[in-house]
Amino acid sequence: MLNQENLYHYLDSLYQIFSKASDRKFELGETNYLEKITAQAKFRKISTMLSQIENDKKAQYELLQSLVQSEEKFVIKKSSIEPISSLNIETNKVLYNAYFEKVTNALKTNISLQKQFWLPDINVDYFQGRNKGLSQSINGFQIGIGLPLFFSGNKAKTKVAQLEMQSWEQQKQNEEQKIDKYIEQKKNELAVHQEAINYYNQYGQKLSKEIIKVGNTSFKQGEIDFFQYIQSLENATTIQVEYLDNVFQFNKTQLDIQYLNY
Repeated sequence: MLNQENLYHYLDSLYQIFSKASDRKFELGETNYLEKITAQAKFRKISTMLSQIENDKKAQYELLQSLVQSEEKFVIKKSSIEPISSLNIETNKVLYNAYFEKVTNALKTNISLQKQFWLPDINVDYFQGRNKGLSQSINGFQIGIGLPLFFSGNKAKTKVAQLEMQSWEQQKQNEEQKIDKYIEQKKNELAVHQEAINYYNQYGQKLSKEIIKVGNTSFKQGEIDFFQYIQSLENATTIQVEYLDNVFQFNKTQLDIQYLNY
């Protein structure tokens, strides 16, 4: 955003000069009305875009301020923007899979617990006692069996638990498919932005510099008028703006994949 702001400041200053020059030339009868209003339209357009960038920058600063809960003003140093290297997408995917597995295990445990309520409760007690009529002590075992009184109710709970498990398995499968499709979609977006970045590095950057160089020379030698000169500079700057936008989108997509914001 800061780099785009610098470029639009550059264009804004050029079109401001061009607009004033066109107004003066029109007053002197050296140009027509079409060139005058074209210059004004170009200047207003660039000025509006610059204003939008500045307002967006202020909004992002305020958002950052609210997130860190600090009263100190942030100052972000201007620096060149570069595509970030490929990030490891497996880390967060592993976390999602671990969460899915925990839910699955919890539901399996619930089914096992419900099934245990079906089983009879067997109690075994050992006892030892004496009887006045007997000279020896009496030893024995006592076995008790407790049967569930609400067998049908326990069976219904188990059925519900099994249905919950089936529902979750379907939901888990859907979520895993969504994650895989999301990653594939974002990888395709990365390829598009990477292609644009590669074009700029191989051709666009040199072309932009050449347009500015030839434009400056041609204007100084009187081969092109000021309007053509401004247009050539705008074309060169547009190449740079598009590059910055592609780098921004590329980096944003990389982070979307990294944190799986699907």
